[in-house]
Amino acid sequence: MYFNFKRVIILTVTVLAFMFSTSCSSDDGAPNENTLVGTWKEISVQQKEYLNGDLISDTITSPEADDVVLITLRSDNTFTSNSNTLGKVSSGTYSIDGNTIAIIEDDLDMDAQQVETTYEVNGDTLYLTGEQEVSYNETSYKFEFKMTLLRQ
Repeated sequence: MYFNFKRVIILTVTVLAFMFSTSCSSDDGAPNENTLVGTWKEISVQQKEYLNGDLISDTITSPEADDVVLITLRSDNTFTSNSNTLGKVSSGTYSIDGNTIAIIEDDLDMDAQQVETTYEVNGDTLYLTGEQEVSYNETSYKFEFKMTLLRQ
């Protein structure tokens, strides 16, 4: 059971990481979907994990040179992502509402799931912030992250 629970968390993080590569900027501060189009490279991730409300992990990681996560967002609201660590290419669709991006990865081993995160763009840097909570029986798990990506 723990293995399956951990797999759901890893899958959620993967989906979030792959699909939250978007950006926004405009003169009035409102999101501009066109600024999200392009390829983004992960440069760091801050992660906090909680088990039954207790903080169990707080880390900041940066990928090694050969450990690359690239996300490409297209103007037709589709995306692809490549991960050297996971050894796979993912694809799906995304939509924007204010500073929230909703992502649906359509090639998971499980049914397609929608994940939402908030984003902020500052120049060529994209910040994605999100959290996911999962409960099973009497165990609750919460994952928070802040990912930093650079436009390629």
